[in-house]
Amino acid sequence: MSNRNKFTKDLSKVSTEDREKAGSKAINLALLLNNGFPVPEGFVVLSDCFDEFMENVFGKSDWGPKFKTIVAEHDHQRRDAIFLQWKKAALSQEINEEISKMIQTMAKAYEIQKWAVRSSSTLEDTSQYAFAGQFDSFLNVDLNNITEYIRKCWISFISPRVISYRRLHNIDTTGKMAVIIQRMVDAKYSGVIFTASKQADGHILIEIAQGVGGVVAGEDRPDNLFLDRETLEIIRSETMLGLNRADFLKLAAKALQIEKLTGSPQDIEFCVEKNKIWFLQTRPITA
Repeated sequence: MSNRNKFTKDLSKVSTEDREKAGSKAINLALLLNNGFPVPEGFVVLSDCFDEFMENVFGKSDWGPKFKTIVAEHDHQRRDAIFLQWKKAALSQEINEEISKMIQTMAKAYEIQKWAVRSSSTLEDTSQYAFAGQFDSFLNVDLNNITEYIRKCWISFISPRVISYRRLHNIDTTGKMAVIIQRMVDAKYSGVIFTASKQADGHILIEIAQGVGGVVAGEDRPDNLFLDRETLEIIRSETMLGLNRADFLKLAAKALQIEKLTGSPQDIEFCVEKNKIWFLQTRPITA
């Protein structure tokens, strides 16, 4: 992939220097990818695109103070007016063409049929705030609809739940929104690993369910597996959903490797496709 792109960046090329352009979620995934952990192929639509989009909505002047006013005053009427204007705002031809070229290149290189379009705000997945489930992400997106769903990720930046979360946690930083575009994994199982869960008295907790994203979205009641952090012995378990003991031990060991790499206990999203484990997200445990 070319490094000359202005608005997009191959996920494997993202570094910690890109935090304001790629967001914490993308940086964390790139860290895993570049340290040998399996992460679905993809690229990042950088926050420069979001800036342009916001300028189209709020005007060419700095949009940050205007956005902060909406949050601070909890101005529903103004927010709704901005929301409608936002839905009509267009991307420049230059941005559209670069995104389209990146999609076509990756689709051909990796034979990608379906895509995941995921938020990567500069505020989320940090040691201070998770913003878990606040910004929108979308699964099983067709190639021709990716731009539309990028816009939907951006629009969620000003959603009522995000504004409420900001107010609840007294978050004054404006932030920006990048978007991750990845190959959609046709997963049989998916779940979350907490490397030091309070629910498990500081041990490892694996939550797993059938299909894609049900555990994260809160739509499925997962099966739980508790493992000792030191010995990886199973402390307590429920149904293992077709994965054997060795699979869970491998998953737990990988999770601890990610914790060591990142330097703190982690909340890790994963899925299993044809007996291969893929890592979809990692972030510090904040609560």
